[in-house]
Amino acid sequence: MEETDGESLSAETHTLKKLPLMEKDILVFLHTNTREGEFCADSLLRYYQHKGFLCQKVKIAGMEKYMDRFDSNDLMSVIISIMSQIREARLNSQKPLLIATGGFKIETSLTAIIGMLEGVPVYYIYETMKDVVKIPPLPVTWDQKNLDLISRGMKSLMDDNLSIGQKESVYQSHPLLQEMVIFRDGKFIPSSVAVAMLDIWERHQTPILWPPDSGILPQNKNHIAHLARFQDDKDLLDKVQELCRIAFVKAVRPASEEWQESTLTHKAESGEILYRIKGVPLVLETTATSEEQCRMILDYLGNH
Repeated sequence: MEETDGESLSAETHTLKKLPLMEKDILVFLHTNTREGEFCADSLLRYYQHKGFLCQKVKIAGMEKYMDRFDSNDLMSVIISIMSQIREARLNSQKPLLIATGGFKIETSLTAIIGMLEGVPVYYIYETMKDVVKIPPLPVTWDQKNLDLISRGMKSLMDDNLSIGQKESVYQSHPLLQEMVIFRDGKFIPSSVAVAMLDIWERHQTPILWPPDSGILPQNKNHIAHLARFQDDKDLLDKVQELCRIAFVKAVRPASEEWQESTLTHKAESGEILYRIKGVPLVLETTATSEEQCRMILDYLGNH
């Protein structure tokens, strides 16, 4: 298998062969909780590990049934698994992308929908197609008024303190709400896509505050300037001094061997950020106190 051409091996390897994969990329294979799913994920894992890639396999919780008994709970499991991987990648300052080639058509459709909602590119190739299809993030904005109404309506429908009559009134109040909710066994149940959409919407509504000012003078932040090995590198020293003038930075120091050997880009618990200047690994001590704030700093540094 290791010597087989990826294009002819499987639909998944066919898609990946068409993408410009880099050695630092991490491949995550989501699979059902079945013997067939486990076998496929193990095969892909071995194939790409042999090629030198860092790989993981993730079992989708609850996906133990065959298609004739596939239900909304299984779809929810698919959505949760995909969205969890997107969040984890972003928290680690990685740029996620989705491949929708594998799985049933409904799983492919859900992957494409989540990609569009999350702003993640989705790739797909069909059987003997020569070119991979890229579904880019859509340049659209959220309809705040309608989504606020739907969000409040969904929460009301899930409220055990409301009677069926009260919930029926809420259900009839908005046509879009009726499209996103199923009435079954005497209960209003949100569709899988509705749950995903509102989860993403509410995260977009939660503001992430910039880390506060450290209150430390720039000259007291620089733990690089006095080191002999950097004395002749004026460009590096100038850039370090620029970093020291950033309000949320507490200190700039050389990265330890532990940092250099690690695959981490930051440590949220301590607010430390790994940053390279001309290939030299440095650690920025910042006032960040969360994963989101660390990611915000990484984005800021990447654009300056």
